[in-house]
Amino acid sequence: MCALWLSLYALGFSVSFSAVMVAVPLGSVAGVTPLPGGLGGVEAVLAALLVPTTGIDLSAASAAVVIHRASTYWLSTAIGAVTVSTFGAMEAS
Repeated sequence: MCALWLSLYALGFSVSFSAVMVAVPLGSVAGVTPLPGGLGGVEAVLAALLVPTTGIDLSAASAAVVIHRASTYWLSTAIGAVTVSTFGAMEAS
């Protein structure tokens, strides 16, 4: 939850933490979309929830959501992939 709030803050928006605390759990429910990691569904729901709860425009909300998802989901996925590849290569040789 802090990552989304910090993403908004980094973009220059001072929003209440309670608005983010509402959006993130509801956005996680969108993770049930039939795509890996809820790709697209989570981002759409988070952006759609941030607009009415915080009053920022959709483009700013979408930018914050992309930063949030990149830092919390895709970064750890990339690190895990590199780690698995490294250990797989070491085990094969």
